[in-house]
Amino acid sequence: MTKPSVRRSAPAPGSQPESPVTRTAVSRIQGAVAIKTGGSVPKGSYVDRMQQAIAKKQE
Repeated sequence: MTKPSVRRSAPAPGSQPESPVTRTAVSRIQGAVAIKTGGSVPKGSYVDRMQQAIAKKQE
């Protein structure tokens, strides 16, 4: 017999994540997406939005 999977609810909108996303993490995600999409990151993708948010935060 297998254990039923445990689903966690999504955080409330506007709440802060437990650990903030770092510039290094975004770079790693961007690299993975670029490999999957043939070398570029689509404009408006979640990675693009993450990069913009990190840039604004570090200004």
